[in-house]
Amino acid sequence: MQPIKKKKNKIIQTGIVDYKQVCGSILQEFVDKLNGEVFVSQTAHDFRICEERKEGDAKPEKRGVEIVCNGNTANSPIQKLKMNIYPVPNPRFPALGVHFTPRIDGSILLGPSAVLAFSREGYNFTDFNLRDVFQMITFPGFWKMLWTHRQYEFVELKNALFLRFQLRELQKYVPSLTIHDVLHCERRSGIRAQLMDEQGELVKDFVFSNDDKGMFLHVQNAPSPGCTSCFPIAKLIADKAETLFGLQH
Repeated sequence: MQPIKKKKNKIIQTGIVDYKQVCGSILQEFVDKLNGEVFVSQTAHDFRICEERKEGDAKPEKRGVEIVCNGNTANSPIQKLKMNIYPVPNPRFPALGVHFTPRIDGSILLGPSAVLAFSREGYNFTDFNLRDVFQMITFPGFWKMLWTHRQYEFVELKNALFLRFQLRELQKYVPSLTIHDVLHCERRSGIRAQLMDEQGELVKDFVFSNDDKGMFLHVQNAPSPGCTSCFPIAKLIADKAETLFGLQH
């Protein structure tokens, strides 16, 4: 199956990787080579400055810096597809729109739609967290965003709830796709931590901040493609940390 060809220009130097395997490799190197420790599913309640005494020093040196990337807490014809199919992004929105992404295991990711989550950890459509929703609806920019983009929001919600509307969006790129190709597909969801200002504008660039004591570097907004560009983003963060904290290689 080939996508409909509307323009001659196309990018052919693309590739796909297993992101889980890449993260596992980075984790192993961090533990083995840097003697690092990784804790998952843990809640941080307090941060304290550690004292490190160097040989020959009369007093211990206070050390302790943090880089905080909290994310949202701040067998069908389609199987023959061999390339990424991505639309031209709408500059008004950070979300890309529906696209086709082949994976290492041979499966194809279709979608996504972009809808509002009612919980920071709301991976299911019905997940609801009262505290998260209260913080959201009491933020003045939320209502401005909701009204400004009401038509776009309605379309995205419709696509998320009704498969046939999502299929119409997908058929713009692969017209031969049918309802039988996607009817029994596994449905997945992810959460995107999107920063919004008080005017209701969705922030489209990186936002960094630090505390007065120079202990923390907060990465408050890391726009897409955060996964495919993770190494350049990591270098950007490392460079900023090096300047802010006076770190050396």
